[in-house]
Amino acid sequence: LVSWVAEPLQSIADSHLLGYKYGQRNGDVVSSSLNYQFYLQVSYLSGQSLHTARMKSREFAQELLQRKQIFGFNGACSIYQQSVAFIEGMDFVEEGTEKLISWESLKSRAGPNCANLDFRLVVSLVFVTF
Repeated sequence: LVSWVAEPLQSIADSHLLGYKYGQRNGDVVSSSLNYQFYLQVSYLSGQSLHTARMKSREFAQELLQRKQIFGFNGACSIYQQSVAFIEGMDFVEEGTEKLISWESLKSRAGPNCANLDFRLVVSLVFVTF
């Protein structure tokens, strides 16, 4: 990745990570979840290790599922499945992730709750910042 693009993106990711931590500290679940989702997506776009993206997005998706929090779940599953597809291939299913949205399901989703919409939102916000 070109450093003049990756470095500013990583700076944006770091800001979202701070927003997540402050939201957690103050009990603001929505703000902290939104900031962490943006952190994951911007980190992924800036060239973060796929193994790190896979681990963090899997943990976040499972945490959201456990809390029965729908908002951000599709986006976290999207990053997780994309990371897994690049590392293991599109047909790989990791043990313990059966409750996460499958790659096939993510690809076929449409409408206002689709993962593509979540991801496009982050991409558009990142590039408007530049």
